[in-house]
Amino acid sequence: REARLWRAPVLHGDADVRSPDFGTPSDVAKYHHERDVTLRRLAFEYELLGDFRQAIRLYRELLELPHNTQNADTWFGYARLLMRCAQLQPEAVEALQYCISLRSPEEGPSLFEATFLASMLQNQALPCSDDGAQQATPLTRFASAVAIIEGYVDKHVGEQMPLYFLFVMYAFEAYGQQAEAAQASSAGEEDVAAEREASVQVLKAEATKYLEIARLTPAVFRGSLSEPRFAEFEALVQRERVARGERMVPAETPAEPEAW
Repeated sequence: REARLWRAPVLHGDADVRSPDFGTPSDVAKYHHERDVTLRRLAFEYELLGDFRQAIRLYRELLELPHNTQNADTWFGYARLLMRCAQLQPEAVEALQYCISLRSPEEGPSLFEATFLASMLQNQALPCSDDGAQQATPLTRFASAVAIIEGYVDKHVGEQMPLYFLFVMYAFEAYGQQAEAAQASSAGEEDVAAEREASVQVLKAEATKYLEIARLTPAVFRGSLSEPRFAEFEALVQRERVARGERMVPAETPAEPEAW
């Protein structure tokens, strides 16, 4: 009652409409929704105009809204914006990792989130952490990227796209290793070249494996072992149940009379 008198529209006008700080919960939620729409539109327009710094600043302001602080989809959009506008890979990796952390362990990352993070780890041209932090080796980054996609495949058996993506990752890594082997061979480093060639053969084998599995998906996961049926064993179980009196033998259907 005191709040109603303090915000009396007769004395000060409709305070609930003028300021969200003095509004009811429904008015505050409406204000935040309108602010969300405005910031998204402004960020989009500044991106079209080429003012990427202002677009990123507006998107960061968008993330500060109460309903966006733990919104995985909004953080995923922020990571995409960072890479699309300014190639800020360390900040994008951090934003995407936070986005994935908002998902439950049972749900895990979406396909777009998993492939986006794996692609950034595979992008050796840019670092995946801040300048002051120790950078991971290319082999470690590749192994981490593969582990992310394989984790997604384990939770979404039967999807073709992540399997094709694993094929692309192994094929791309094999191409890079083959180029390094040719460079080492031309430099006279035969031991390094031989090591790279051996690695290329392993990577090609893995790429071929995932390509074949992707082509057979989802039929490959619907074989006889996925739903085992043993007719003789089931018949034996039924006979035993009848012998123990656990199941009554259904009466045979009488023959149809000739007069019918």
